[in-house]
Amino acid sequence: MEVCRKLLTKPCLRCGHLFAKPYTESVRAWNERHKYCSRACACPGPVTVQCRQCDRQVRVKAYRRDTAHFCSHLCASQYRDEGKRTADKKLRQSAAYGKWRTAVFERDNYTCTSCGDHNYEGRGSTIIIQADHIKPFALHPELRLDVDNGRTLCVPCHRATGTFGRGSIYRSHERCMAAA
Repeated sequence: MEVCRKLLTKPCLRCGHLFAKPYTESVRAWNERHKYCSRACACPGPVTVQCRQCDRQVRVKAYRRDTAHFCSHLCASQYRDEGKRTADKKLRQSAAYGKWRTAVFERDNYTCTSCGDHNYEGRGSTIIIQADHIKPFALHPELRLDVDNGRTLCVPCHRATGTFGRGSIYRSHERCMAAA
């Protein structure tokens, strides 16, 4: 006795080619799992996308074509930074600024120039030192990396200066600029 089976087909989501249900699989499983006619349609090769920062062509896996926007982490960070980081902040995070800080600390022998406090063995706690600009960073851009314009201060002494944060020197300078 011959059993007549109805052949079920559906179109491939990628190429549109009709493909049939394997006779060993249930209709429910076939409807839920199988969406492509072959492995080539299910897992296509790499595609080319354009970097948003440098316009370079980059090959990425097909599943990343909608999410891969940059050729490298560097391009991604530059793209996201566009105008957000000020020039002052870039300078404070640069290698030149780090060298300036180290030069000031070494010149002052890692000792607060105001109170003379420093770390020594047996102290039991550590003091935190900071490099301070004698003439303010914001008001004297030409002296920002001048070692002679720097001094080493501990945190309490640094907070006591008029130039810490937005101190009174900045407010008086802003009033003079507004009056001019």
